Amino acid sequence: METTYGAPNIGFWLDSRTWVEWAFRIDQPGTYAAEAVVATPASGVPLVVSVQDEKLQVTVAGTGAYDTFRPLAIGRFTFDEPGAYTLAVKPADRD
Repeated sequence: METTYGAPNIGFWLDSRTWVEWAFRIDQPGTYAAEAVVATPASGVPLVVSVQDEKLQVTVAGTGAYDTFRPLAIGRFTFDEPGAYTLAVKPADRD
């Protein structure tokens, strides 16, 4: 993790063998939208975002620079039960 403009971020993620995960808790069952804020000079970067067995593939468009951040709509995840979950973001070729 690093900080850019006061916001923590995953800086210089260049190794396709690595991924990131976050543990979180859902108190109310339902469908939730997932969004990321991304920055990369590369265009067409495929990622898989997963929660448990549900997977969404997204393609990150280039933002022009590592410090030019833009929102990226990932999709929606449905949770039938409250509880603890893990969200993972991996390069598409590592899924």
